[in-house]
Amino acid sequence: MNIYAKTSDIVRWKYSYQILYFIAALNGLVGVLSIFITSEILITLGGKFVIFSSILFALLALFIHKKKSNVAAWIATICWSIEILSTIVSVIWLNKEIFFVGIFMKIFILYYIAGGIGAVKRIRNAEPLVATASPK
Repeated sequence: MNIYAKTSDIVRWKYSYQILYFIAALNGLVGVLSIFITSEILITLGGKFVIFSSILFALLALFIHKKKSNVAAWIATICWSIEILSTIVSVIWLNKEIFFVGIFMKIFILYYIAGGIGAVKRIRNAEPLVATASPK
């Protein structure tokens, strides 16, 4: 493996957990605000229940970040895919109004979350870049 491939894997891994931390923070903010403020916009975004998804995404990001867990990367990708599908279902069948830019943004985020799957696996299996001197 050359140094550029390893660097791009490290970047993909970092993007994966950083985006998950960001999503967890935004969901947590919406959840906390919805506890104190009654607003139609906050209810549309999920209300108090997004606190649970905030905790889930924060834990997944933590496992990807600290443990380099490929399983956590898979679970995060699946959970975010379910989020996208639920958004599409709510737009089509429940006649919710949403900007299609939001759906495309979620797909764009999925690309970076899913990028962590292969990157974590390759980082964990990679050889060190620094050559060690062999004793004579």
